[in-house]
Amino acid sequence: MLLMVLNLINELLKYFRVNTRGKEFIEIDCNEIVEKVMRDLQLLIEENNCKISYDKLPKVCGDEKQLKQLFQNLITNGIKFNDKEQAEIDSQVQTDQKVWRFSVSDNGIGIENEYQK
Repeated sequence: MLLMVLNLINELLKYFRVNTRGKEFIEIDCNEIVEKVMRDLQLLIEENNCKISYDKLPKVCGDEKQLKQLFQNLITNGIKFNDKEQAEIDSQVQTDQKVWRFSVSDNGIGIENEYQK
């Protein structure tokens, strides 16, 4: 279990090291990004009997490569660090008229309290 938690922490560190020198921001449809990621990960998703659901996602201004890597890391980690018969990953989005708030949750192992800090 400790090894799985350490691997999860390393994966999260990789996620936070996404290159900040991205391209100029353009309008991107996040639905298209998630669909591309799901196509790229299709074999992994099928092998792990994974159920992925997501709200209708907005168009946002951003760097397509970074957004794709973000969703790919979150979905991959949700599958990789899961000990259930069926991994379940859900993405939701909310707005307060100024900012989009994305959340991604899964039914995986999580991070033990002692390692969350």
